[in-house]
Amino acid sequence: GIGAEMDADGISNPRLPDVPRSRLGNAPWGHADKEALFVRGTLEHEFENDWMLRASAQYNKVDAFLVNLLSKRTVPIGGELRTGTTVYHVDAEDEVYSGEVNIFGDVEAFGRDHTVFLGVDYATLPAQVRSFFDSGNPGDTEFNIVDPDYSIFPERSSEADWQGQFQTGFEGLFQEKTELKTYGVTLQTVLRPTDNLDLSLGARYSRDEISQASNCCGRDATLPPQAK
Repeated sequence: GIGAEMDADGISNPRLPDVPRSRLGNAPWGHADKEALFVRGTLEHEFENDWMLRASAQYNKVDAFLVNLLSKRTVPIGGELRTGTTVYHVDAEDEVYSGEVNIFGDVEAFGRDHTVFLGVDYATLPAQVRSFFDSGNPGDTEFNIVDPDYSIFPERSSEADWQGQFQTGFEGLFQEKTELKTYGVTLQTVLRPTDNLDLSLGARYSRDEISQASNCCGRDATLPPQAK
């Protein structure tokens, strides 16, 4: 959370700032919250011929919220140390919908038992992130990580807090939505031509599709259509 202290040119003689080990460069109002949900169900059924059907489905969801201050490089300006900063606000959501069905059992051929397995699986993973950020170089504010005054940066823990609050420097809104779809079919057989020989043969077809839309890094909240 703390960048290097450098000479006045901003690139020479990088070193650790003279700060206590307990100082991470985060604002006192910074916090992070994460909530996770996981649900899974399974079904198994054995047929009279000893074949087995096994199915499962699951749903995952993770909501994350972070708001904090990141301290960057520090340089002397006008006889005083000044530290570049980034104030950020991240609201993210990730989900997983997935399912799998397998059927397997033995078949008799040429007087011997052989095992056949067929599996089908599918998953879709939508995700989205909405992030405000306000990033400034050393000198854009009077902030100094060696003697920090965090009151320079009021807490901005809601989107309303960001309206009209952008400071000088590189600021804006970043948004992204993605969706990954993946599915496949697996076929495998174990042949037993003799008591001392097993042959395992298998094949799989898989396909992944991803669509994405992003908008960075201005103040326009409109997302373009997702493109594959």
